[in-house]
Amino acid sequence: LRRVTAVLYLNEEWQPQDGGELILYPFPYPKVVVPPVAGTVALFASAYVAHRTKPARKERFCVTTWMSSNYRRSPPQSQAIPFHRLTRPLRDVLIDKDTRRLLSQACLSDDWVESIK
Repeated sequence: LRRVTAVLYLNEEWQPQDGGELILYPFPYPKVVVPPVAGTVALFASAYVAHRTKPARKERFCVTTWMSSNYRRSPPQSQAIPFHRLTRPLRDVLIDKDTRRLLSQACLSDDWVESIK
């Protein structure tokens, strides 16, 4: 199971009109846009953070690596949701990876539609 993704961008002359930004959706928090500028490193929990890359209008370079593990555990609890006040069945549903992915897609539907155009 892929746990962490690390991306190092190598684009010295990148301009905003060049595209190719990494978009992270750390549900339930706002999306994060990472421009592919040389020296920028994006590090995120790929098992729990939905993500995509916008189309690039020119060649773009990066080095990507993944850290994987077969060990399975519950995802970390979010500070934004008071899990200690929820009933156990509801808490179990909300921290389930697949449920979080579906909820994030529903809440971010405009971005998801844009990503498949």
